[in-house]
Amino acid sequence: VAGDLLDSGNLNKYARTMLRYTKNRARIWGLHNYGDVNRKRSRGISTLLKLVPGEVWLTETGGIVSFDAARGFKPSETAASRAISYMFTLANRFDSRRKGYKSRITRLYPYEFRTKLADARFDAGLISPEGKSRKGYTTFKSKARRAKK
Repeated sequence: VAGDLLDSGNLNKYARTMLRYTKNRARIWGLHNYGDVNRKRSRGISTLLKLVPGEVWLTETGGIVSFDAARGFKPSETAASRAISYMFTLANRFDSRRKGYKSRITRLYPYEFRTKLADARFDAGLISPEGKSRKGYTTFKSKARRAKK
């Protein structure tokens, strides 16, 4: 993976810099798209897909259950479950090359399966610290079964 970028305001700058240093030869890029998924948008994904050639893997994505620094959305188990559903919607929407885009989404890796601490500053676990399945787990399981291969 040439670069593993966050869908934040400086995504464009970082991607262009990495393209320059890889001499435009990199063909696999990673994106942590929490912003897009939890805010129901596609700005970060669209930006990266228009800039980089090859494949984009969603390498760290999912619904956020709790996050001390959350802005623009209110994390909860229900919101995380909705975000996970939207995560699959985005992956399906951009799974083939579109006009004006240089790449497409080919893989999706949720983060994280199980949160270890009940008082963690950041929690995107499909399973609670106590080992119980959350709403997001059920959503993930259902959507993954029906996902395009």
